[in-house]
Order: sequence, then C-alpha cells, then structure tokens
Amino acid sequence: MELTGLATHIAEYIAGRAEVRLDKFDKDAERQRKVTHDAGTLAELECTLEAERKDIASRYLPINWLADAAMRAKQIQMVTHALKFTHTDARGSSFYFPGGLSQAEGMKNGELLCTASLTNPAIDVVGNAAALDVAALLQMVHEGKTLIQYIEQGDSSPLQPFANDEQQLAEWMGAFKQALSGNELSSHKFAKQLYFPVADGQYHLLAPLYSSSLAHALNIRIAATRYPDEIKLVRKAKKDSKYNSTPIVDYPDTAVRSYGGTKPQNVSQLNSSQGGKSFLLSCAPPNWKVMSKPPLGVKSVFSRNYFGLRVRKEVWSLQQFLLKKVINDSAKPIRDQRTERVDQVLDQLVQYAAEIQNLTGYIGWSALPDCKLSRAEQLWLDPRRAELDAAFAAELDKNDWQTVIADQFARWFNSCLKHEKLTMGDTEHIEWKKLALEVLG
Repeated sequence: MELTGLATHIAEYIAGRAEVRLDKFDKDAERQRKVTHDAGTLAELECTLEAERKDIASRYLPINWLADAAMRAKQIQMVTHALKFTHTDARGSSFYFPGGLSQAEGMKNGELLCTASLTNPAIDVVGNAAALDVAALLQMVHEGKTLIQYIEQGDSSPLQPFANDEQQLAEWMGAFKQALSGNELSSHKFAKQLYFPVADGQYHLLAPLYSSSLAHALNIRIAATRYPDEIKLVRKAKKDSKYNSTPIVDYPDTAVRSYGGTKPQNVSQLNSSQGGKSFLLSCAPPNWKVMSKPPLGVKSVFSRNYFGLRVRKEVWSLQQFLLKKVINDSAKPIRDQRTERVDQVLDQLVQYAAEIQNLTGYIGWSALPDCKLSRAEQLWLDPRRAELDAAFAAELDKNDWQTVIADQFARWFNSCLKHEKLTMGDTEHIEWKKLALEVLG
C-alpha cells in the first residue's frame, strides 16, 4: 500500500530510528571482530551477529515497532499541566487540557492569562524517559495536525496502513490514547492540595498544577527578546545611541526558577528542553506615585524625598554591586555592568524630568514664590515658562543649565554611593557628570 500524509512521516521516523540502532550495532560488531582472532570462534561470532542484526531489523519493521510503542505508551502521559513541577517526588496525576478550552466562559476576550489563552499549546510529556520515542511519534505533525490529535478524534487513518487488521488497529488506538488519559486520578502528599468550601461541612479538594505549556510559551517569548544575535545587535545600537528600526521589547524584573536540578528530564520533556529553567514575571505592584504637583518648597529635586526616593532601589543595587567588585573595578566586564546600571538611573532621571515638565495646568510654576529651586533646575524642569517669560526664554536658549544640572547630579550620585569601602571622588564625579550631560543634551 502506498503511504501518504502522516503515515509517510511515521514510516520515515521508524526507519530513522532503525538506522541509528543498526549503525550502533554494526560499530559494536566490528569491535568484537577485531578482538576475535580464532577462525572457529570468529565463524560462531558471525552467526550470532547476523542473527542479532536480523532480530533488531525485525523489531524496527513498522508493524512490530508500533505494536511495541503501543505497549509502552502507558509509561508516559501527554499533559499541559505537570505535577512534578510542584515536587519531583510527587506521584499523583498530571493533566492534559487541549487548546479548545479557549472558548470557555469568561476566557473568550482574554480576561485571564492561562493555558486556555494559548490557541495551540505545546504538549508536555511526563513519565518514563526511556519511552520518549513514543512521545515523539505521537507529536509528529502533518499539515498542522499531530498524530495524538488524530487519535484523540478517533481518526485511525495515519496508523491504518501499518496494521494487519481492524482489531490490531483498534488495540493501537486504545493503547496510544492512554498517553492522554493517564491512569486513575490521584493526588499525593507532596502535591499542593486545597480544601475549598462549597456548602456547610462540604468541600472540594483542589490540586493546583503548574502549566508547563503556558510556561513554555512564556519562555519562548521572553527568550526571543533577549538571545537572538539580531536582537543583541539592536540592543548594542541602543547602548551606543545609534538608530535601529527594530523595536526592543523588555520584560523587566524577571526571575528564573530551576526545576529538576541536574536531571530536568525527570520533571518533564518541556522542562528538559528549557534546561530546567523557567522565567517568572514580576507581580509586584508599581512603587511610584503619579506626580500631580510641581516640586515647590524644596531647594533641589536631588534629595531623598524626591528623585532619590524614585531610584533608591537602583542606587542601592549599584552600591552593592560595586562593593562586591571593588577589588576588580578595572575589569572591562565589571565596568560595562556598572555603566549599564548607571544608565538605568539616568533613564529614570529623564523620565522624572519629563513628568514634571508635562504637568497639566502648571505652566510657569517655577515663578511662584514657593519655588526654592536653583535657576538651573527651574530652566530644566519648567521649560514651558519660556512661553510667558521672555527673560526666562533667553536664559533657556543659552543651554548653560545642562552643565549645572549634570554637576548637581554627579555630586548627589557620589554622596548616595559613598561607603567606607568605596572611593567616590573627582574621577567618579567627572564620569557621572559626563554621562548625565549625554542624556540632558
């Protein structure tokens, strides 16, 4: 019978596995021949090797290999939510939820971000790692449809050309379907369990599971914004203040969690493909406040309760970084990291100034009696006053204020980083001032 569609890929997959196995056998057999010098013993060895090779070739005939794969299918489970992410010694059930759940009530318009948000979730595999070849078979794709999807829908056409009869075909379909349903549902003492009240004295036992399919999609999306060579070139262009038409996407304050230690494959197949690492997005609430009034009654915004409050986390992080690297402060990678951290503070400075400059209903606020800022800070933070004050506009056009502001920033920054183990003197002052002038200019 001529093979078509997915059946062709199945045959090629089995033939490829047979070729790998036979190549290994042939290399092992050749080594045995080289160490066998007696003619009689060599003749016996050749007979044994020939029989063994025929046995291997027979096991990889499609009908035989598929029969064996169907028997081993119960050793694995195709899932979207894997239990072992909760605890690697947990022995309970994992679950498979197809992408069709995206039509569930309350999820149609993306109100919740969950596995149902994925139109085509990646299928994970848990169970015996020695049976992952069966998982690879079930995930084979033709024209956007996997073998396991055919089996789930009761369509046996991809397997039909290889079966002797309808009975064997039905046995294969039932056996492979076990990889979706798994065994009897159960929880475990190492699983998360919640008793949820539904009535007086009645509860549902809920077992929250980690969605490895959703985590996989998130990992791919974040990795695509960081690691490709073309993205690295775009980020370098940004750092060097050069134009590039490709937008940069950032996921700030991400964390990385490891699963499975040195054996991530013991958790799941998707976990193994990610090297056991998974990104976590920050769920902390914003720690800034919307600025609704100009900084009146203060001598400088470079103070603990104004700009200093906004960047206290970044400044503290830089100080701790410098304290750890103080004995190697001349190493280029350390200097590059230091510059990157300072750039984060300067980015906040630009944003902070922009928020004050664009306050609604406060044009010319720096002319009020309550404004105690230096002239340079007035020119910097209230440029729209030039629309009302010709003298102010003339001073603004001179652009002398940038140097003064950069000097104030450098002095303030040095004082924030000051520590008994850190030397913050003229050299650092000059460096901070130069970097500040670049963003103020």
